[in-house]
Amino acid sequence: MNCSDSSTDSSVTLRDFEEPLLSLAKGISGTEHMDAESFQVNVLSTCDIDPTNNNSAAQTNTNVVKIRSSFQDYQQLCDTFSQAYKLGQMNQAMAIANQAKGIKDALDEHFGDMRIDMGKNKAVQEQILQMQQKVEENQKQMMDMQHKMKENQKVMMKMQQQSLDRLVIIQNRVQAVLTQTYELHEYPIPRLFIILPKPMRLRDHLRKLFSNHFRLYFLCECGKHTEPDGCNSQHQVHLAKHEGYDIEQPTAFFNKYGPYILTLMEMFKYGITTAKVIVPTLSSLKLVEGVEAIKDNIDHTTKSIPSLVDEAIAFLESQLDNVSNIDAYSNPIKLGKTEAIEGADLRQLESYLRIKDEARVLGNLYRTVTTEGHVKWVCFDHYRETYKEVAMEQLRDIVAMNGGMFTDVIGKIEINITSRTLAKQFYDAMVKARWIQELDIALGWDATMDDLRKFSAAVTRANIIHLTVDGTSLTGPVSDAVNRGRRYDPIIELMSNGRIQFLRIKNFAKFANRVSRFSATKAPQLHILWIDSDIDFVEKGSKSVIERILDNSPHLVELKLNQLSRRTFYKLMTRITPPFSLNYDPWKSVWRSEYINFTSRVADHHYPVRDSLLRALPRHRRKLRKLHLDGTSVDAWFSDIAKALATRQEFPMLEYFDLSLTAIPKSYIPWLATFISHPVQDPSESFSKARMSVKFKPLKRICLHSIQLEHENWVTVIGAIDFSSIEELYFDYSNFSLELFGILIRSMPENAGNNLAIPLKILNIEITGVRGQGDTFEYLAGCLRKKAPFVKINYTNF
Repeated sequence: MNCSDSSTDSSVTLRDFEEPLLSLAKGISGTEHMDAESFQVNVLSTCDIDPTNNNSAAQTNTNVVKIRSSFQDYQQLCDTFSQAYKLGQMNQAMAIANQAKGIKDALDEHFGDMRIDMGKNKAVQEQILQMQQKVEENQKQMMDMQHKMKENQKVMMKMQQQSLDRLVIIQNRVQAVLTQTYELHEYPIPRLFIILPKPMRLRDHLRKLFSNHFRLYFLCECGKHTEPDGCNSQHQVHLAKHEGYDIEQPTAFFNKYGPYILTLMEMFKYGITTAKVIVPTLSSLKLVEGVEAIKDNIDHTTKSIPSLVDEAIAFLESQLDNVSNIDAYSNPIKLGKTEAIEGADLRQLESYLRIKDEARVLGNLYRTVTTEGHVKWVCFDHYRETYKEVAMEQLRDIVAMNGGMFTDVIGKIEINITSRTLAKQFYDAMVKARWIQELDIALGWDATMDDLRKFSAAVTRANIIHLTVDGTSLTGPVSDAVNRGRRYDPIIELMSNGRIQFLRIKNFAKFANRVSRFSATKAPQLHILWIDSDIDFVEKGSKSVIERILDNSPHLVELKLNQLSRRTFYKLMTRITPPFSLNYDPWKSVWRSEYINFTSRVADHHYPVRDSLLRALPRHRRKLRKLHLDGTSVDAWFSDIAKALATRQEFPMLEYFDLSLTAIPKSYIPWLATFISHPVQDPSESFSKARMSVKFKPLKRICLHSIQLEHENWVTVIGAIDFSSIEELYFDYSNFSLELFGILIRSMPENAGNNLAIPLKILNIEITGVRGQGDTFEYLAGCLRKKAPFVKINYTNF
C-alpha cells in the first residue's frame, strides 16, 4: 500500500464537527467566540507501525477505524443538536447532548488503546494526544451549552407562564366587557370598537399629527341573538362595513378610553368564546371580513392586519405607561383591571369622532334588542337576516301614510294615529315586523278603555321597551262613562308586561283619578317613569297611585313628576316610601337612584326643610341604597345624622356610603366603624321576625373624602371593612399614610371566600400621605394586587 495515497484519502478535519457547535454557541451567547482550528487525523497504515509486529498493526488500524466512525457519529449528532436547538426542541437537544457524551467516553477508551499501541511512534502519539485534547474541549463546550440551554429553558418557561397568566387576565377583562349589559337609554351608540394605524403622509410625519395616525372602527355585535331559527352557522363578531372615523382631541380621547380600547384590541387579537358571543382569533378570516371597507384607510399594502393590531396595542400600552394613575400592562399582576365603560362615557364617544355625514348612524350599524332586553348593534346583513324585510317595508309604508317618522337603524317610530281603524292597521304591521324598540305615539282620537287595551296588547306583542304615549285627545267619550274611574288602567298595566323599561305618560287629563286601585302590579323591568300629566298631590288618590307604582317597581331608577313644587316634594317624600334612594332637583322635579345628599347647603337650610330631611331618612331607611353625607360644620348636623343612622341593621339595602367631612369627633369613631361593617344579626336582639328575615347587602363602596383621623382611629375603621364585597375604596384628600396602606393590605384575607379573589376594583389614595413611588410603595402595591388582582390604584406621583 502506498502510504501517501492512504493519508490523502483518509484525512478527517475537526472543522467538520466543530462548526455546528460554534454556530450553536454563538446563537446562545450572541457574543462568545470559539476558535475552530483545523486539525488533521491521519488514518494509520502498516508503514507507520513496527513491521515486526503485524498483529499490533492490525489492531491499531481497527482502533483508527473505530475512531473515524465515532467522529462521523459525533458530527451527525452535532448537526442534529443544532437543528433541534434552532427549532426550540430543547428536550430533544438535551437527549442528543447525552448521546454525544457517550461517544466522547468511547473515544476516550479508543485513545487509551491507541496510546498503548503507538508507544513506539511518537509522531502518531502526539497527534492522538492533540486529538484527545480537542475532543475534551469540544465536550466541555457542549456541556456549557447544555447548561445555557437549561437556563434558557427556565427563562422560557417563566415567560410562558407569564404569557399564560397575562392571557387569563386578558380573557377575564374581555369577558367583563362583553357581559356588561346596557339598557336602551344607556346605549345610544355602538360600544365595540378598535383603532388601527392609517398610512402617514410626509407632512403628517413632519407635524407628528397624533389624530391622523389612528382611525376608529366599529365592530358588529352579532351572536346567538342574530342567528335565525334553524341556522347552522354561528354568527361571529367582525369589523363593521364602514370606512371608520378620524379621532378629534386624541390626547383627551386616549386618556378617557385608552384602557377600554386596549381590552377590545386584545379581544380582537386573541378572540374569546362565551355562551352568547363568539369573537374569533385574529387569524380567522371572518373577523376581518369587513376589511374591504377599510383597506383604503389602512396601510394594507406593506403591513398585514395582525401587524397593524400589534402596532395599535403597543401604542396603547405606551400611553398607559405614561399615565401615573393607570397601572402598566406589562406586568401580569398589573393586568387585573376590568375596564368596562359606563353609559355616560359611551354617550360622549361621538363627540371625539370626526363625522362627515351627520345623517348616518355610526359604523352603518343597526340597533337591536335581545329577548332579555339588552341592546346590541349589528350590521345590515345580520339585521336583515334577523327581521323580515317584507314586513318592514309594509310598516314603513304605513308610518309614512300617517305622516310619521321611522328611524330603522335604531328601531324608532314617531307617529300620530287619528282613528281606531288606522290604529289596528298600524298595530298589525308593527307586531309582524318585530323590530321596533322605541315608540312615540299620540292617540289622536278619543279612545275608550277597550281601545287602550288593544293598544297595550299590541305594544306588549311588539316587544316595545321604550314607550312615550300622548293622551291629549282623550277627553272621555260618553259611551265609556262606565269605565271613567279605571279608564287608564291599561296604561298602568303596561309597566308589568316584562319588557317596558322606559315609560312616559304625556297629557293624560286627571290621570290619577282615572286609575283604579287594582291596576298597579309588579313592574320588573321598569327603570324610568315620567308622568307629564296633571296630578294633584293634595288629593289622597293621587298620592296613593304614586305610592303603589313605587311599591311595585323594584328596579326604578328615575321618576319624573311634572309641576312639583319644593314644598309638595318634601311632603310627598315624608309620606311615602319609594324603593330607591332620593335626590331632589327642584328644577326638574326628578327622583333618581343616586344619593341622599345632606350637604352643608341643605343641612344649614331653614329648620323646617332640615327637619323634613331628617324625618324622611328613617322612613326610607329600609330601601335606601346610597347615602352621601357632606359638610364642614360637624356640630351643626353630624350628631343628628348619627342618631338617624343609629344602627346598620336599620339599612339592609345600603350599598354605597360616602362621607366627606374634615374632622370626626373621636366619640363617633365606633359609630362609623359599626356603620361601614357588615352587620351581624343576633337572634336575641329585639328585631321582629320580618326584620330578621331581611337579607342584608354588604357595602360595595366606601368613600371617606377629606377625612383627618388619628392613626389608631384609622386602624379601627380599616378593621371594620368587609373585604368580601367591597369594590371601591376612596381615601383621597385625607391623611391616609403609607403605613396605613400596609395595614389595609394586611387586613385583607387571602381570598374573599370560595377561593375567589377580593373584588376590590378601585383604591383612590390621591393627595394623601402615600406617594406612588419608591420600593416600599411598589412592594405594597404588588402585595395588594396579589389579593385583589382587579384593583386600579389611583395615587399621586410627585
